[in-house]
Amino acid sequence: MTNSTLQNLLTPYDELPPLWQYDNIKNFSATKQLFTYQRQALKNYLVALYLYFSNYHNFNATSEERKILYAKKEFFKLYEENGLNTNIFAVKQFASAKRRTNYEVDKRFKFLSKYFKPEEDENLGLHIPTYHFINRMAFWMATGSGKSLIIIKAIEILDYLQSVNLIPQREILVLFPREDLVNQFKKLVDEYNKSAKKKIRFLNLKEYLDRPPLPEPNTIKVLYYRSDLIRTQQTEKFLNFESFENDGKWYLFLDEAHKGAKGESFAQDIFTVLSRNGFLFNFSATFTDEIDRVTTVFNFNLEKFITGGYGKNIYLSQSTFNLKDQKEYDFSEVEKQEQVLKALILLTLIKESRGDKNLYHVPLMITLVNSVNTDDSDLLLFFREIDKIARGKIKPKALEQAKAELIEEFNNNPKYFFGDEHLSIDINLIEKLAVEDILKNVFNTTTFGKIEFLEGEKGKELALKLESADKPFGLIKIGDTKKFQKEKLGFEYNVIESFETKKYFEQINNRPEITLLLGSRSFYEGWDSNRPNVINFINIGKGAEAQKFVLQAIGRGIRIEPKKYNDPEKSRTRLSPNNTDKNQLLETLFVFATDKKSVGIILKELEQQKNPEEEIPIGDLFDKNKADFDLLIPVFKGQETEDKVTPFYINTETKERFLNYLRNISPNVLLVKYGLTKKQIAKLFSDDLYAINPDNVYSNFELLLEKVLSHIKTKVKIVDYVKALTDEIVHFKHIKVSNLSEHEISKLRDSIHEVKKYKSKPLSTEEQKALLILRDSGARVELPQQAKTLYLSNTKLRIVKIIQHYYIPLIYSFNEKQEYIKHIITTESELKFIEALEKYIKDRGFDFNWMFSKIDEHLDKVYIPYYSHATNIYKRFYPDFIFWLQKGDNYKIIFVDPKGTSHTDYESKVDSFEGLFLDNEGKPKVFKYKNFKITFELRLIGDGEKVGEKYKKYWSRVRDFDFFQMQ
Repeated sequence: MTNSTLQNLLTPYDELPPLWQYDNIKNFSATKQLFTYQRQALKNYLVALYLYFSNYHNFNATSEERKILYAKKEFFKLYEENGLNTNIFAVKQFASAKRRTNYEVDKRFKFLSKYFKPEEDENLGLHIPTYHFINRMAFWMATGSGKSLIIIKAIEILDYLQSVNLIPQREILVLFPREDLVNQFKKLVDEYNKSAKKKIRFLNLKEYLDRPPLPEPNTIKVLYYRSDLIRTQQTEKFLNFESFENDGKWYLFLDEAHKGAKGESFAQDIFTVLSRNGFLFNFSATFTDEIDRVTTVFNFNLEKFITGGYGKNIYLSQSTFNLKDQKEYDFSEVEKQEQVLKALILLTLIKESRGDKNLYHVPLMITLVNSVNTDDSDLLLFFREIDKIARGKIKPKALEQAKAELIEEFNNNPKYFFGDEHLSIDINLIEKLAVEDILKNVFNTTTFGKIEFLEGEKGKELALKLESADKPFGLIKIGDTKKFQKEKLGFEYNVIESFETKKYFEQINNRPEITLLLGSRSFYEGWDSNRPNVINFINIGKGAEAQKFVLQAIGRGIRIEPKKYNDPEKSRTRLSPNNTDKNQLLETLFVFATDKKSVGIILKELEQQKNPEEEIPIGDLFDKNKADFDLLIPVFKGQETEDKVTPFYINTETKERFLNYLRNISPNVLLVKYGLTKKQIAKLFSDDLYAINPDNVYSNFELLLEKVLSHIKTKVKIVDYVKALTDEIVHFKHIKVSNLSEHEISKLRDSIHEVKKYKSKPLSTEEQKALLILRDSGARVELPQQAKTLYLSNTKLRIVKIIQHYYIPLIYSFNEKQEYIKHIITTESELKFIEALEKYIKDRGFDFNWMFSKIDEHLDKVYIPYYSHATNIYKRFYPDFIFWLQKGDNYKIIFVDPKGTSHTDYESKVDSFEGLFLDNEGKPKVFKYKNFKITFELRLIGDGEKVGEKYKKYWSRVRDFDFFQMQ
């Protein structure tokens, strides 16, 4: 998987134009606010929409088709510039040149080519390019993380963006894979509508097509349907997508996006076609397709959900759990009972640890089976084992052996699946646990007895109760309890019918007496509970569909609410380690599976959540350097000012036409409709407000007015103060490798350690002068070894120890496109600069202190804010390097960027640098820190011959270090 996921390509939310920064991003309803991570998901959503639709609006074309195509191509460039293969998602006409009979490939190409224009390529042949499918974003979010809340808020934001003409007008459609999810969503919409200023009108798509209702004012029309009922043909049951295709102009939300329509291999392509001239939003806890992972705009999957503290820690037991008589397993009757006893012992232990504080939920054990009414019914086999234990038919030594095996496992394997935390269990509590404890905590009684059934929801529920107890202890929740009773249980058990229908499962959170929940896959989705602490998977996890089921079911068990706080976010997270009320057992979900193969598959599924790229961090190998002086950086802030406004860049003709447009608007309208002051209205007509950029052509003046008004309110960036560097440069801590063999990783680690041991003390001025004299006389000079060349994955790496670099060692690659090591120097221009700097250091002596550092634009926080002439918004310029030079009380900070004119916005960057760091006469401003007098410089490395005269002084050749000096 490529590292260029959409989330990694986003610019900061606070740099969006004011109109794109949504005011009400926090509130969902009168009683519910979004958590921090949910708000971050929406911020990422807004940034991604801006990156896509700003291209749509900025392209000067009358044809909407051309504007959409331009937006897609420009959006895809973001991915390409970060290493994504141009053809990764291209749809070829044939499977291969040799085999041109692959039906599925041909069928898919034929279908898509009706809606997307194919292109010819010498390698791919006739194909549909990747950029056609890039107008999408995926939200990879764990079960229980509140995807539905985000969808509803995202719809609210979409409506706002359309209302202010920031995105084109489109219909909104939400698709669900099941009816129960539709009903859940409707309840949330009702909750949202109670306090919303603009209500969501939720309409069934098919009913809407048959009989469109009259439009209602002050509402957001949202259509919905079942994704599994959309086909390429129309029947009584299915809906033909062509009946509402709408030229692909849908904003389409796909809930549980990993689920396609059964029976159609290109179901996902239907959704792509429906949104081809709009946008596709995918939401799921289990993404498997590469395009969904690459277009992930917010990743809060199971690992991030748990390590963020929002769910129980997961402990995956290595104990196997099989109840069938098969040669493959060959478990004895004693071993089968031991397996069930282990789960019951653990449940008892967890329940007893809760005590009387009532700070946490009442623990629950869930057993999910693969078969119910078959000849070898898993449900029946598990029930029989529970029945034996309830009657006291416990095999000799089974309980002691089960306890011993649990103790051994917890001692040898205490680590949770996610994060660095370890499970800590008081082994003495397990040793002391007796059968009486299980009876009390699991079966709600003190004596053994026969099981009888209480009828719950007719045909779907059976509550389990011991005859010696006064309340039920378990619940069977399946599709057909009548059949299970008749064919599997016979007349052996009493069934107590009730005139009153009790829906136990519906009330599971308020039924603390029920400690066991038995069922099949029919209820793994569509319900919420914080009670599960143990999940048993019986013969589940072998097929591809079952693997997704396992992950979804585990997601059902991780919810937690240890304590009620005024802040609801705190209520939904694990307690901090220093909290005396913390109960680690109740904050753990224990998972048991049938056999080694099932455990392995569960592990594989969880590993994909853990790290889909299988990256191995090696940041611990790098040492931060010790500087002899303070390393300083500037801190910026926005300043409101009436007299100093950053110019709004616009085409000359557009400016004249826009001012004429303004003159036809009454000042009273500007005052009332837009809430402007008289000074702001005067500023609108002021010539000082506008600067000329020939490329900035606007045709929609209503939208342009919104942009200019937003611009007027933008705070001007200034330098607030200078501070010492703390954790603003951190990219070296996140250097990772992937797709390397263990031997190659070991080789890399050894090489890093070797380079770090090289001579650490830089040569003194006298030593360097002596070496230069020797070199000039023709003598062979051996300088101390400072670098090592290494070949990994057919790529040349250089590991170098530059004493003056912020961290040691520095690594760079000679292959710009390599992806096996992240957050090192790979760009050719940077590499040439470092090589030239190394040579310069060897040839020169210095009589001042200096250090420098690489800057990573994705992870570091050292930047220069600049106002872009092309987009009329503030952005962040991350120079590739920062240099610190200090001599006495003189201190110079130099930003160096070796990319030069290849970045067309260099004029904006230089202009903003001058506004921040030069005075009105063009001389460097002097900033103070302690006794230092600090000035700033900017150097762009490259060919500056073709730039304007004003900017030439900022350019240097790659080997020219004339700026590298101190007075």
